[in-house]
Amino acid sequence: MIYREYGNTGIRLSQLGFGAMRLPNDDEEAVRIMRAAVDGGVNYLDTAFGY
Repeated sequence: MIYREYGNTGIRLSQLGFGAMRLPNDDEEAVRIMRAAVDGGVNYLDTAFGY
């Protein structure tokens, strides 16, 4: 996974983010999907309902 610095904060964010707005209604399946993303190195999860 490629990471980038977030300004001067010292925080490194994965270049690939995970959009979580349309996760399945099944909680166990949703958690499984999110864990797969995190296990793959994603550390930026966008949980906004809408913009």
